Amino acid sequence: MEGIVQDIRTTDFIVVGGGSSGAVVASRLSEEKRFEVALLEAGGWDSSPFIRIPAGSIKAIMNPEYNWFYQAEPDASRNDRADMWPAGKVLGGGSSINGMMYVRGNRGDYDQWAQLGCKGWSYDDVLPFFNKAETNENGGSRFRGDKGPLRVSNARLSTTLADAFIASGVRAGIPHNPDTNGAEQEGIGPCQATQNKGWRHSTARAYLAKAKRRSNLKVETHFMVSRVLIEKGRAIGVEGVQNGRTVRYLANKEVILCGGALSSPKILMLSGIGPAKHLGEHGIPVVVDSREWGKICRNIPEC
Repeated sequence: MEGIVQDIRTTDFIVVGGGSSGAVVASRLSEEKRFEVALLEAGGWDSSPFIRIPAGSIKAIMNPEYNWFYQAEPDASRNDRADMWPAGKVLGGGSSINGMMYVRGNRGDYDQWAQLGCKGWSYDDVLPFFNKAETNENGGSRFRGDKGPLRVSNARLSTTLADAFIASGVRAGIPHNPDTNGAEQEGIGPCQATQNKGWRHSTARAYLAKAKRRSNLKVETHFMVSRVLIEKGRAIGVEGVQNGRTVRYLANKEVILCGGALSSPKILMLSGIGPAKHLGEHGIPVVVDSREWGKICRNIPEC
């Protein structure tokens, strides 16, 4: 009976996607007790030992139960090799199946975004939020947090080969850098990981583990959102399928898409927001003609 609405639910805020960003957004919104929040995740819970135990990450990332397995287009520069684009299909998203390396990104990228007009996205602007998010095993500093929910730990295994690799890099002229997320990113040194006492520490563990106990937060798993409902130019809810039933979720306040770099533009295009020509090819009524929206997604055959 897909397509026939069988269930209508209402909340204040709808967060679509319980991954690396959605888990954080839902947790933070639900801190305000007067609001009801619904977190809609297409995958399931992150209870598998392959997710929780770092050594099981290869089992998690190669399991279709936890990974969308998007396929990129063939790359002509590499003999038409088509890579798999991992994307988490589980609470915690990519942070539940990735290699757990904690890499914030380069200062220059954030500063360039700010120069291009993205106010509030310079490195100095975002640094306080990085610090607020983490508790670093080595303690707090100007570049590190010590009171946040996300645990960042030193690598627990030190090997002769790793030490030799770092030493050889230094001898080759690469500056030694004990913290590539600190004052400078350039250099060679040990990495840190999103782990807590030897366990993977995803956003599901860091933010949702406690937040899910709140009465005003409802975590809906195996909920595949198919489109955003738009009325008079405003998003009023979403529609999707959960356990074979078509469900319509209405939002009193806002709909927040946290589906990732591929799923979020895909959902918007299915909702009629995107390049009119491309939407027309698939028989999707155009709500907003946005030529650039979904440009990356359109290059992924399985998206």
